[in-house]
Amino acid sequence: LTGSTSITISGVSEIFAKILQRPITFRVVSVNDYVEQHKQPHTTPPYSIGDEDFLRKWSTTFKALERGEAAVVDPLLQQILGRELVPLQETLTKLFQSDQSS
Repeated sequence: LTGSTSITISGVSEIFAKILQRPITFRVVSVNDYVEQHKQPHTTPPYSIGDEDFLRKWSTTFKALERGEAAVVDPLLQQILGRELVPLQETLTKLFQSDQSS
């Protein structure tokens, strides 16, 4: 996914907090803390609980994001669609408004 501006994970959490009208705490944890937390039952990651090797590899995604590896603004999607891109905050606001009216 791409938009007209890049956004950080903390920026996304701020958008969700505004839309949901409640505080959301974004915190960075160590790889070991991340692995330990997601080895526990009732966590919601997209993988099997207890797969420590995968958890360690998955956590590197966040380090890459922190380094700005996904902070790329690419005009290709806008060119393909033939229209201006919709900012993430606007997209999420519409999504949550339509979800609440259902």
